[in-house]
Amino acid sequence: MAGILSSDLAVWAIVKEATYGTDSVASAIDANTNFVYASMLSGSSMTPTPDFVRPNLVRASQDGVSHAYAANGGSLAFNFLLRGGVGTPNTPACGVLLQTMGLGEAAGASSTVYTIQTANDTSLSAWKWSRNISNDNWRLQRALGVRLTGSFSGTVNQDVSVSATGGCVNSPEYTVDRTYFNASDEPALDETGATVTYTGAATADTSERMLCKSVTLTIGGTAYPCSAFDFDLGFSVGPISAITGSSTVAQLIRSRGDGANASGNLALEMVDASTYGAALDDALTKYAASTEVALVIVVSGSTRKLTINMPKIQLTRPTERPSNGAMGWDLGFAVNGDFASAPFGDNSIVFTFADV
Repeated sequence: MAGILSSDLAVWAIVKEATYGTDSVASAIDANTNFVYASMLSGSSMTPTPDFVRPNLVRASQDGVSHAYAANGGSLAFNFLLRGGVGTPNTPACGVLLQTMGLGEAAGASSTVYTIQTANDTSLSAWKWSRNISNDNWRLQRALGVRLTGSFSGTVNQDVSVSATGGCVNSPEYTVDRTYFNASDEPALDETGATVTYTGAATADTSERMLCKSVTLTIGGTAYPCSAFDFDLGFSVGPISAITGSSTVAQLIRSRGDGANASGNLALEMVDASTYGAALDDALTKYAASTEVALVIVVSGSTRKLTINMPKIQLTRPTERPSNGAMGWDLGFAVNGDFASAPFGDNSIVFTFADV
């Protein structure tokens, strides 16, 4: 399984690139690579961002001067739910997206681990086929050299959603409408409209749906349950230009500015004053003392689970809010690396997909 085919208002093919900016979807189709159909949430998009250039003339009006169109990459958004891993190493279908968001993948005997990192060693190619409303034909858009950042959010007993955003170095506009798929809903044409004989398999994602089972904040050895969480990986995605007579974008990279840690928020409900009063007291003490605490999030189904570990976070000042007629608190936090066990601190967020 080297890619994801997802279907909503459009069909997407997403494949990790072997060479940056080189179309890996076309190569995967030619190699009869198996694809997996997986659902994306609304709001997923691919938008070319061309430059429209025209001279600034010294006169009252320049309406008569036409502009020039120059392709300049594009922006992308992938919204999806975290589902369980598949196979013996428990590798999730969304793994290529997680890697492109800056999470390094390591598959073990029975689990797959994703660890936040700063290396820009993964990119993807994406094809998006949009269906015509008057026939069964499609229009194709492509994006090459895609790199992303992302945010995660969840509430106990609900799905965990992911929003991955970023850009690409090459995003051609829609092709003319064509019959891109055969009767088996598998690729029948390449990006030029030429016929391909695809003998791979395009199958549905059978990975298990999982819900957020617990969000546990550990302060001074005491575990406190929280009702919801969200966090952002804290990367920005921007272009590196190759100045060779023109400002051509060579590639996109993820970067992190000074002080731009991964960060998030926890929801603490004041249901039981004896328990949650102690949690609030602990949070107030630890934030004021800049003490690091631990956060563990467990997402689980009947056979598969995901554990998200943040061994070193720092709380910001708790913020009061109403909660169904009772008191609630939002605990903001910044994520730190554990430099004692990883010299560069690239273990601040660890995702582990495994069996229950």
